[in-house]
Amino acid sequence: MADRKKKSWGTFKNEMKVKRRKTGDGGGKKNEKGNILERQELVVQRLSSEVSGKAQKYTRVGPREFVRYDEEELSIEGIKAACEKHFSSSLERKGLSCDILAGEQGPSCHSMKQIPDFKVIHVRFIKTSSSPTWQLEDEYASSSSRQQCVSEPVTPPRPSRKNPENRAQSTGSSNTKQLFPKSLSISHMMKLGKLVKPNEAVSVLEVYSFDLENICWSLLPQKVEFVIEKDVLGSGGFRQAFKARSSSPNFNNAIWVVKKYLPRAAKEITEDLQITIEEHTKKVVQMHALTKNIADQLSKKVQELNVSKEFGETLKFRNIYLAKLDGECLTLEEFIEGKFEKYMNNTGEVCVSDNDVIGQKAECLSHFSYDISNSHLLVVDLQGSGHMLYDPEIATAQMLDSDEEFLFCAGNLNVVAIATFVKAHVCNKFCHLLGLKQLKQESKT
Repeated sequence: MADRKKKSWGTFKNEMKVKRRKTGDGGGKKNEKGNILERQELVVQRLSSEVSGKAQKYTRVGPREFVRYDEEELSIEGIKAACEKHFSSSLERKGLSCDILAGEQGPSCHSMKQIPDFKVIHVRFIKTSSSPTWQLEDEYASSSSRQQCVSEPVTPPRPSRKNPENRAQSTGSSNTKQLFPKSLSISHMMKLGKLVKPNEAVSVLEVYSFDLENICWSLLPQKVEFVIEKDVLGSGGFRQAFKARSSSPNFNNAIWVVKKYLPRAAKEITEDLQITIEEHTKKVVQMHALTKNIADQLSKKVQELNVSKEFGETLKFRNIYLAKLDGECLTLEEFIEGKFEKYMNNTGEVCVSDNDVIGQKAECLSHFSYDISNSHLLVVDLQGSGHMLYDPEIATAQMLDSDEEFLFCAGNLNVVAIATFVKAHVCNKFCHLLGLKQLKQESKT
């Protein structure tokens, strides 16, 4: 019996040796490279910028993630570019570049041969000297409270105890930036020998942002390159939407939507409201900023009342910008994936069943807006995908202000929309969680 066990164990060890030889000759690496190019995605584990603990390991930051890879060949610079694009929206600090590691204990990889396993690629983000000099701020951030981006610290090399000169040099060069030049494959090097022609499909947009806290517009635009698709993504009563992509810093981490006015709608706006298209487009952005702020206030109240578990996910809006293309005024906003759903019209009518959870939250948001504005305005025309909404409208109790200027945008149906909502609305569980009072069937005139 003992001899049989010993023989079986010896057979098993020999089989494992053969298997290791087969996978240890580089064939496994080649196959995995091919799989990456075929799938057009990497499996990436992000790690901390510095080692920690007794084992001096880089700690994991979040779970493994699939990272899209569109290059024709697998290269160090291609992997870095894909990871920087994928993680850019989640990085808390700017001015960081991707560094590929051999594992959780390093070291950094500077060639494809140094990457031990392509099944899972380990990366960290460290300070770079080639960060963009201009970064578009969040349009809702106060210019007075903006802070300089501080990159994650990089541990400087320790001076040698045996050589005091090295120690002095190290101390004197503490302010010198560590360079991480871009790696280039041979094919990319040879491409630079030919004239790189501009992409004829690229459009240059002048992008303006709105600061809600200071109630002001940026005076100087940022010129951003976009490739705008020719096919119409969707069309509404006033505008058509087109998908767009950009390779410019701060815009290359998302798919965008450019919305252009229909000629008929532009004519009606200028003739009926007696304002220019630029003025109306600015009002669209301002209205969106206010609606986003109201939704954020609702989210804050949910947290303050400690009812996050009962309320669940709150409704959100993303950033939106004013853009100009050859003098034509547009809006620029992030594309939202998913199935489109209309929860409420700009008439104040609810478009989904009473038991639709997101529809109930949309009604709650409208009720909340009416409550905190002391019945002066009501957020309507709520639509989007899931809890992410876009293209809202605001109805006001008064159509004109004291200067006889039309308030908000062309979709403002005034007291008609407010009366419709107030009459039909029955407070649901989300209204009760926020402690909102039952609406009276009356509105300001």
